[in-house]
Amino acid sequence: MLERGLSPSALNEYISCTLKFYFSRLARFQENEEVEEALGTDGFGTVVHDALEHLLKPFELDGRDITAADLPDILKKVPAEVSRQLRQEEADRQARPDDGLNHVLGQVAVRLIRKYLESLPHQPGVLPLRIVAQETEMAATVFADIPGEAEPLPVRLFGRADRIDALPDGRRRVVDYKTGLVEGRELNLRGRAKPLSTADTVERLLTESSSGADKVRQLWLYRFMLESDALHPAPPGSEAAILSMRKIDDGLLTAPLEFITEGTGEPDFLRASAELVARLARRILDPTEPIRKTDDLAKCEYCPYRGICAR
Repeated sequence: MLERGLSPSALNEYISCTLKFYFSRLARFQENEEVEEALGTDGFGTVVHDALEHLLKPFELDGRDITAADLPDILKKVPAEVSRQLRQEEADRQARPDDGLNHVLGQVAVRLIRKYLESLPHQPGVLPLRIVAQETEMAATVFADIPGEAEPLPVRLFGRADRIDALPDGRRRVVDYKTGLVEGRELNLRGRAKPLSTADTVERLLTESSSGADKVRQLWLYRFMLESDALHPAPPGSEAAILSMRKIDDGLLTAPLEFITEGTGEPDFLRASAELVARLARRILDPTEPIRKTDDLAKCEYCPYRGICAR
């Protein structure tokens, strides 16, 4: 499985509950597909993601910067594009197109996208915006030394970037859209009131299952993959950021990642990150590490495998 590919979400799943990870990624038990009349959270997120992608696609394809002068024309297209994506999502999910909640969610999606686009001129340093790619695959390979193995094990990481921007100084920025609420303070694993030591912060990154730690791991691995690209590696110091559609006024949210190089004693971000990924791989393959249920019962509430593990 590690050779085939490990995504940030799969790694977060492992850290959250190794039994769920086993059912989902190793035994590959498929979740039951249910016909839903209303889109739900996932469907709503898909509509917002796809509408934004199509609205910005002409600038990506033409290699043109998005400026403040372009925004009025983009804003005019938002309702029609959301309606188109809503119809597509309803068809894919066999949902009723006349369902009242779906109509409401469509209106909410229009407001969120409009608010985001209208906020761009007021966010420092965002415009002009040069989009390099949208909905694009990223990947990296780490060679991990495994006890008892003669050769290092290739551990493949992969993910899908919602958007990759080119920054004016030549660096790149990968942006992940979140339709849920994300608070900037969640992304500081050191904490602020009583900052943790570097070693404890690294430990949180590798072991903690919380909303904040999950997001920081995703940003860390996205930046790692961005700078590890075999064909077009991003310059050192590139960025990974989250756009919370429910906290648009906060702009792009980033996570302080300096502790990664400090905690490993390796000044190069890529080599330091590869060392930490190798540590996680060794833990996953450690025969003394049991596959067990999570102790956090709140995580079981919506788990598709709760019937199998008797939760």
